[in-house]
Formats: sequence, C-alpha cells, structure tokens
Amino acid sequence: MLRRFRRRRLALWAVIGAVCSLIIILRMPLHQLPLERDEAAYAVIARDWADGAIPYRDRFDHKPPFVYVAYAPPVLLGTKPIQTIRVWATLWLVATTLVMWRAGRRLWRSEAAGVLTAILVASWNSAIFLQGITFNSEAIMLLPSSLALLFGLKALDSQQKAWWMLAGVAAALALLSKPVALLILPALIITTVAFKGDVNERLGRAILVIDGLALVLIPTLLYFALAGGWSQFVEALWTYNTVYLDQTNATISQLWPIWRSLLLLLAAGIVGATMAWRRRRYWPSLTLAGLWSVGLIASAFVSLRAYPHYYQALVPALAVFAGGLAKVRLGFLQQYKDFSIVLIAFLLAIQPLASLWPLYNKTPEAQIEQLYGVDGREFFALAPKVVEWIDNNVGQQASVWVWAAEPEIYLYGDYAVPSRFPYDYPLAILPNALDQTLQQLRRQPPNVIVTYGAVRPIGFDAMLQIAPYRLRVHLGGYDIWVR
Repeated sequence: MLRRFRRRRLALWAVIGAVCSLIIILRMPLHQLPLERDEAAYAVIARDWADGAIPYRDRFDHKPPFVYVAYAPPVLLGTKPIQTIRVWATLWLVATTLVMWRAGRRLWRSEAAGVLTAILVASWNSAIFLQGITFNSEAIMLLPSSLALLFGLKALDSQQKAWWMLAGVAAALALLSKPVALLILPALIITTVAFKGDVNERLGRAILVIDGLALVLIPTLLYFALAGGWSQFVEALWTYNTVYLDQTNATISQLWPIWRSLLLLLAAGIVGATMAWRRRRYWPSLTLAGLWSVGLIASAFVSLRAYPHYYQALVPALAVFAGGLAKVRLGFLQQYKDFSIVLIAFLLAIQPLASLWPLYNKTPEAQIEQLYGVDGREFFALAPKVVEWIDNNVGQQASVWVWAAEPEIYLYGDYAVPSRFPYDYPLAILPNALDQTLQQLRRQPPNVIVTYGAVRPIGFDAMLQIAPYRLRVHLGGYDIWVR
C-alpha cells in the first residue's frame, strides 16, 4: 500500500515536471523577442532603483512598486536584458503554474484536476494571442494572486489561522503588482466571515487577512513617505491612473477578437463551474474560488482596453474551474479514464500552444512585428540598432535623451535617464512636468536626442536654440539628433 502510494506520488511529480519542462521548451525559441515599451520601463526603473533612484520621486511610472521588485533579479543578474527577462518571465509562469496545480488539486480533491489546471494555466498564459510571452504587470500579478487563493484554500481545509494571514500577504503583493487586484480581496474577506464559527471567530479570521495586508502595505507606504516621494507616489498611482482610466475608448469591434480567442477556455470554465454545484460538501472552498475568479475576471475587464495582455488574468480564473473536467468520464471512454483526461487536456491546450508555432521559424525582429505590428517593426525591433549607432558614432559614454515612449533604448545602451521621465507621454498630462523636464535638459543638454521620425515634440525647437542639434540619421521610426 505504501509502495503504491509512493509510486503514485512519483508519477504525479513526473507529470508536473513534464508539464513545466514542456512549457519551458516551447517558449525557448521566443526568448530573444525584443522588449516592448512597458517591459523596458519596468526594467529601467528596477535598474535605477538599485542604483539609488527612488521610483515615482526620481523615475516616473504609474505601476505599483512590486512590478519593479519582480524585474530586479533579471535586470541585476543578467548581462543580456532581453534573454534574461524572457527566461525570468518563463520561470515566473512555471511558479504560477505550480501554485495553480496545488490550488486546483485542493479545490477538486483530485490529482488529475490539479494537473489539468496546471496544463491550462501554463499553455493559455503562453498564448501569442494574449501576448503571453511578455512580462507585463498582469503576468506578475498572477503569481501572488494565485498564492492568495491557495493559502485561502489551505486555511479552510486545515483551520490553521496563519494561512489567512499569508493569504492577506499574497493579496497585498498582488495589489502592489496591479491596483485592480483589489477586486480579489472580497473573496478572502467574505469567505472568512461567511462560514463556520461564532462571530468572534469569523471576525478574527477577517482581521488576520487584514493583518497580512497591513504587514506588506504599511512598510511600503512608509518607505516612499520617508524617502520624500509620497506626493509623487500619489501622483503616479492615483492622479495619473485616474486620468488613464478615463481615457478608455476601446470599442466592441476592437475587443471582440481578444474575447473570441478565449471562448474555448470560457466554455470549459463554465462547464466546470456547473459541475461544482454538486459538491455541496466543499461549499466554502468553492465559494472562495468562485469569488476569487470573479474578481480576476473583473480586473481584466475593468479598463476595457484592447490590449491582449490585460486578459491574461482570465486564464487562472477560468482554468481553476475548467480543471474539474478531469473528473468527467466520457461515456464511450469510461473504461479508459486516464486516456479521457489526456484527451480533454489536449483539446483544451492545443489552441494556445498552436499559436506559438508560426513564430518559431522567424527572426526576433519578425516575431515582434507579428505581435505588435508597426510598433514592433519600427520601434521595438530597431531599438538595439539605435543603441548600436549611438555607441559607434557618438560614443558609449554619450548622454542620451529619448524624447519618445521607448525606454528600451536606455536599457539596451545602459544609458542614464537625464530626466524624471523614462518615457515622454506623461509630459502632456502631468502639470508642470514638461516645464520641469525642459529646465533640467537646458541645464545639461544631452549629447544625443532620439525622437520619433518626423516628429518634433513640444519644446524641441527651444532645445535647438540652446544647443546646435543636427539630424544625423533616420532609423526605422526614429530620428537621431546629435550636437
């Protein structure tokens, strides 16, 4: 009996290891994919934070600070930023996959359901139509949000209160990855007060979740306040994001291709959720998972923007219930239950995995063009060539101001950012931002200014009067000016 149990556990770990290894292998040909502008901004701020610049105060961005913490290991340890960040993104997905495997297993009380959940998370969060190979804030948020679910499920099963505090800690890290993660908090709070125990016991569990949140959030807020960056912290994460949210303008016709690509997983999730109604014995766990899934789904839809990576949050929310399909026994395959599970996994995972295939025989430049169209071809793919031209014709020690929204140039060239802004579009939104930046640039005019082709930003003519910049070369979508 014990020997059979050990063999079964060994086989289970072998299957999970195979799933994780397969997803690493399938993503490897895309590990040279150039970074897009958001990824580059996170990497530049992580680099500069390590060098002493305080986010928000010295480097503006409107994402919460855990994003830069997540970028720190590949930026600080790797010598090739593209490959290192892509490999790190794959390892982050593997960690998320393992967490969701345990969550699916615990929710359904089924090893097969846990494995199916893991397969769906790994495959769909690698889908090209969701820009799954990128390491955006959504991908970062999924690991701590998945941990919040797993810790909550452990708390319900074991009745050990410490798990509730850990769930609060994980939820806080998710919130510090993306503000919309706030929508998963009701899942934890409602579950703590809705099931088992007297009023004091229920409130005690809720307080533990809040304690976990406070354990992370209070030191974070104190750090920025004591560093003298509190007003900039509020400006970036509240003022700017409020304006950003108000600019939602996507139409149904723009969003539908993204939503359509998720219909198969959505159908599987709905079927699994329908099956869950029969499991009344595990009602607290199902309630937690259901509310958590609703929160993640709402977080994906709250902005209604036509950015595919926003909808990565739907994948674990749907996958954790779609994992219940592993308990379905197809009638004509009743005697081959293992085969039926493999068949279900194959049918559900083939669509996202097949989306990777067209990129395998392409260069990294062609890959990024297929993903991002004109932006990929004219900007993301050509940023390394801009750096190469500057290093060869001006010098590696040149001071560079990228008067555009392309911070990848700073990253690839390891250039210092001569302003608070590693990209320029906040200059038109934040009060006094443009004037302050121009004053700083006038005091120390950079050797090189990079603009978009045939575009002269507001204030550029004034810079031409201060220093004799001359257009030296046009590379793709870039103009390079040298004084």
